Amino acid sequence: MIEATKKILCITNNFTYKEQLRRISSSHPNISLIFVSNISNAILDLQTKKFTLIIIEDDCFAQNVAISCQLLSTLISLCMNQYTLIIVPRLDEAYFTKYIQKGFTYIVDMTTTKYLLPAVLKYIEEFKSQRPRPEKISHKGLILDTQSHYIIFKNCRIQMHSMWIVILHFLIKQNSCCDIAKIQKYLEIIFERSISQSCISANIHRLNKRVKCATGIDIIKNRYGVGYYLVL
Repeated sequence: MIEATKKILCITNNFTYKEQLRRISSSHPNISLIFVSNISNAILDLQTKKFTLIIIEDDCFAQNVAISCQLLSTLISLCMNQYTLIIVPRLDEAYFTKYIQKGFTYIVDMTTTKYLLPAVLKYIEEFKSQRPRPEKISHKGLILDTQSHYIIFKNCRIQMHSMWIVILHFLIKQNSCCDIAKIQKYLEIIFERSISQSCISANIHRLNKRVKCATGIDIIKNRYGVGYYLVL
């Protein structure tokens, strides 16, 4: 069986960084580096393509503050901040504070990247799948058990399909109406396969039906032209 190529989006203008990243990844034939220097193009790529990892050079954010904030918001909305490496000029408190408060934890300089990235590429599946995740999530009276795939709502324990748990978790993190295209993009990142919008709509319908049978409540509603939201 041929292993699928894993795409890594690299947002940088730095020629030296590009060469170093190419050198690091050269021993991994199943890894494809996609280099982008324009943040607007990077946002479009994130919205239309699937990436295993994102690498961003901090200097790129100097291009345009507003568009840089949009890039970070896009990464957070797709939960890709968990799989993003931000390369800063030096390791100091100012850079850690700048990004950690936005939910990014992999903040490195290029020297650190030389040692960290080869290990990530070598064990990329473990990097993605074995990150610590909360077993139980509580939100406005709804409890999700992400490991055992059940929810507790209105004093009822209801078994869930794994995709239903992911949809509920995503809507909790968004905490607002979310259009189906954004849900689709997130599910495709998590499950690493194409998922149609009709499949998502059908799963949300089945999820609602399962919860309504137990509690009498449609837990997810759809606001026409805006998107899906939790009723809690």
